Amino acid sequence: MKTTIVQMCIFLICMAYTGVFAQEDHQFSQYMYNTSIFNPAYAGNRGVISVNAVYRSQWVGLDGAPTTQLVTVNGPVGRKKIGLGLNLKSDQIGVSKQQNATADVSYTLKVSEHMQLSFGARGGFQLLNVDFNQLNLLELSDQNFSDNISNELTPEVGVGIFLHGEQWYFGASAPNLLATQRLRNQQQTNVSERQTFYTMGGYVAQLSPFWKWKPALLTRFGSGQPVSLDLSTNFMFRERFTIGASYRLDAAFSGLAAFQISNTWLIGYAYDYDTIALGEFNSGSHELFIRLDFSRLTNGRIKTPRFF
Repeated sequence: MKTTIVQMCIFLICMAYTGVFAQEDHQFSQYMYNTSIFNPAYAGNRGVISVNAVYRSQWVGLDGAPTTQLVTVNGPVGRKKIGLGLNLKSDQIGVSKQQNATADVSYTLKVSEHMQLSFGARGGFQLLNVDFNQLNLLELSDQNFSDNISNELTPEVGVGIFLHGEQWYFGASAPNLLATQRLRNQQQTNVSERQTFYTMGGYVAQLSPFWKWKPALLTRFGSGQPVSLDLSTNFMFRERFTIGASYRLDAAFSGLAAFQISNTWLIGYAYDYDTIALGEFNSGSHELFIRLDFSRLTNGRIKTPRFF
């Protein structure tokens, strides 16, 4: 019975790529360490050059479950009013694989002595491959699985804003404004991807000389998809160790931990426990994050890492 349910889950995942479908963007539990994943206006906002790498394995134990690899690089340019970024992402779900390559540019205005507003834009492309030959079909003549999708290229364009003070931030973005639709056969079976919009916010409170607390919120919404809400809380000790938890509405609970190994290296880990019915057939999701920061010296002193 369990095997039958697993096979059905794989089938439904594949059907999401063959019917009219509103594709939801990728999700990350540790987005708060690299907000540029969803918002191009964040590029360069930390004031240093950052290299970020993420590996996420979702629904571990379920055949064909999603895995994601992401590498981003961003930092300020010149007088730090301009920020540039590069994002490379690879998603594998069942028999499908999608790769994204995008570039970000941001421009920051000083609104007041302690407040800055950044505008960002994103451009790039998506590359989709689906190999239906890997499926064991009950009906070999099923036309819905007759034509593979090979190196199908579509553009990607996004925008965002990011407003922050010394202890808080707010952002709004649309990482991809273009709705794409790929026709596959005479029956008009297609892959459809619609726009997803994000809002985000957070606040950093100094609880004591050694402890900082940051509650944060991320929402995503769009036509044809349910509203997704991520609530998180993180505590930082002595600017080195961070521990926290998050809740994705009607989806999962997450445990988060990060360690500032040195002034340059940060490593983080998250574990997601699904609250949906599919959670009965997998052992959760794992996410590993590594960040490398350059140019942390300011006037001969090490710059304290910002908590957002």
